[in-house]
Amino acid sequence: MSKIPTVILMVCVLGTSVACDERGQRSTAGHTSQTAPSASAPPLAAEVSAATSNIESCRTLLQRVPLEWDRAQLIRQVLNTNIHWQGAPHHVFPKRLSVQSDIDAAFSAMDVIDVPILVSLIGSGELGSGELGLASGVLLRFGPKALPCVEAGIDFYRAQRASDLSAIRINIEVEHHSDTTTRRKQP
Repeated sequence: MSKIPTVILMVCVLGTSVACDERGQRSTAGHTSQTAPSASAPPLAAEVSAATSNIESCRTLLQRVPLEWDRAQLIRQVLNTNIHWQGAPHHVFPKRLSVQSDIDAAFSAMDVIDVPILVSLIGSGELGSGELGLASGVLLRFGPKALPCVEAGIDFYRAQRASDLSAIRINIEVEHHSDTTTRRKQP
């Protein structure tokens, strides 16, 4: 008896629908269709993609990102479905962790418009340690595209989780610098 993958329909901020399997990966069983933007989506959704390229507009955007917004809840669901438990069932406190395949699956289910929401979730301290590691890995995958919002988040969330965001910024800068250095060395 073959196992048919469960398909979850995720509605993105800009109104596109993406079919994903139970691990949050894009499914070939479904198809992507364009729909009109939802009237219930906050006006924030239209300006998110433009704001991610500028630190000041990202800072303004971070002040307006509601963590109870449907998209933020969807991102939390993607993070939760792409995380593993470490340890045997007999352990008193098993840990949640993410491996590279989890980061890849979560990254494929997200877009650049999700960067401010990820920064808000990290900065506000809403994520547990396993989710925090996964969200950090996804931001690292976005690379330099995430830097303006990460830097804005460092200023905006000084008292809460700015150290986590600072570590992400440093890692992005180091990885981006090493990429440009290796490209320059090649003939």
